[in-house]
Amino acid sequence: KAERYLVEVCQYVFCNIVCQYTSHFSLHLFLFYCNNVYQSGLYYTIIHPGGLKDTPGGVEEFILDVDDALLQRKPRSISRADVAQLAVAALSVADQNNVSFDCITTAAAAAEEEDSSSTTPKSAEEVLEDFLKLGKTANYKL
Repeated sequence: KAERYLVEVCQYVFCNIVCQYTSHFSLHLFLFYCNNVYQSGLYYTIIHPGGLKDTPGGVEEFILDVDDALLQRKPRSISRADVAQLAVAALSVADQNNVSFDCITTAAAAAEEEDSSSTTPKSAEEVLEDFLKLGKTANYKL
């Protein structure tokens, strides 16, 4: 009877908010958890959000990158609602992809300067699909 209640876990989505504190311990703990995910055999998406804001989501343009490339940008923040949208998008868009990335948002006007073809912010799904096509991913294996 127990077999009919088993659910296969297909995708693991991990939002790293612990490591926003710069202590050596939290970084070590983060790397430990990432390694466990890498070795689990599960498909995963690891999201490293910038500073979290309590503002409405879907207003600003997503920016995704790896290897701390976003540290050069100011401000480096994202709404909690936008992080949630990325996590939900990862369940469908990043299916069977192992990917880890940093994410922030920027005002739509600043994003338009970089890409004048866009007038409204792209959805989390669209941004994640575009990012996956680049083949980028952060690697935090010990």
